Amino acid sequence: MAPRYRDPDDFDIPETHGGEAGPRPLKSRRLVDMMEPSSKGKGREKQESAASVCRERTSHLPSATEPRSPRQAETDFTTPKATVPERSVSKRSPSVKTGSPKTAEKAPDKPSAPDLPPDTRAVLSVTPAGEGETVTVVLALPDPEGKKAQRVSFHLLVEQYAELGVKTGEITPEYADTLLDAGKLCGAIRRGIAMLGYGDQSARRLAYKLTAKGVDRDVATRAVAYLTERGYIREESTATLRARQSVGKGWGERRIREDLMAHGFTREAVEEAMEEISDTDWEENCAAVIRKKYGEIPEDRGERQKLIASMMRQGYDADTVKEAMRIILREN
Repeated sequence: MAPRYRDPDDFDIPETHGGEAGPRPLKSRRLVDMMEPSSKGKGREKQESAASVCRERTSHLPSATEPRSPRQAETDFTTPKATVPERSVSKRSPSVKTGSPKTAEKAPDKPSAPDLPPDTRAVLSVTPAGEGETVTVVLALPDPEGKKAQRVSFHLLVEQYAELGVKTGEITPEYADTLLDAGKLCGAIRRGIAMLGYGDQSARRLAYKLTAKGVDRDVATRAVAYLTERGYIREESTATLRARQSVGKGWGERRIREDLMAHGFTREAVEEAMEEISDTDWEENCAAVIRKKYGEIPEDRGERQKLIASMMRQGYDADTVKEAMRIILREN
């Protein structure tokens, strides 16, 4: 059977371009009719009709030099650049200023306190402080260099403020010294109260701590006296409490007395505290310490001597230690 040949236009026929052959894409006869102008004149007519339709569709678009309306700008997809809207300044706010932050005017600084003459000595202000327990006093004092008066602020207790009758105005040099001294005393009293918040202690011990913190010795003594009068420091009860705690630690009578004296309690407070713990069974207390520390009495004579010396350092005398050892031996 003879082969059936197709139209030559349906085959991929290579074309030569400058001596090189390249593949030609397949084209249907209808596409050839539209693109080839020599095919009975129909291709050119279709090209012209397509060009007229394109001109009609693009006739309403503005040119590159003509301004476009906002609606056209929204529907125009031919411009890839995005437009950034400009900031508008409201006419109702005339105080708003445009321009860079560097050139903007700065707000005026707050007016500073006027300089006082160098020889001024006065109470400038008295204001409540804290929860009403103290007041803040601001003084103007002469400047040694003679430039301008110095401002000094400090606290006073309410009773100090009422007793001294502090009012604003010019003051004498003597009254200024009195106010400054009262401010130092108030500071020492407040610091002493803060120290007592960590635990009760003797008046002598508190005065020593205040002096170590830089408080003048006379001011510290008066501050401690003030706290003692108001009941912040209770020598007898504090000494008794410490003595009872020492008994619980296993200390002997002698060491407890020495500890109370070392912490600054008065002789009267120490004697009262020792009287409160006089009903302690010292032999049994010593025996309890030996049981906890050694378990049993050692048989070696040298080890026993070490045990006795150790318990004597705890504040027990030799007779009390030997009696405690007998109690333990009888139990075994």
